[in-house]
Amino acid sequence: MFVGIHVTCSVAVFLFARAFTGRASFGLLSALLAAAIAVRFMVFAMKAGDNSRERTRPYERFAAALRMANPRPKPGDVITVGPEAVYGIEDQYRDPAAQAVFCTPGLRVEIR
Repeated sequence: MFVGIHVTCSVAVFLFARAFTGRASFGLLSALLAAAIAVRFMVFAMKAGDNSRERTRPYERFAAALRMANPRPKPGDVITVGPEAVYGIEDQYRDPAAQAVFCTPGLRVEIR
């Protein structure tokens, strides 16, 4: 939603600049607007990149626990792990993550 509002405001500024300024100042204002948008997205990307490593740690712990519990599961197996292994991972991501770790479809994860 924020992106839609941001784009709408950008278009409004663009149209305002074109209607009430000369060609030279229109180009300058357009360049400043583009630079401001680029800086905004750059700041967002830097903040997201800073903590990406920390967001993957629960999945590393989960993958290690899965491999210890069942090193070679077959399709459709149920892998049982402790609650410490799934800490920080939402319920809907556990089964797909297990399937991705082993490249095996139909795996399910249970918590003892």
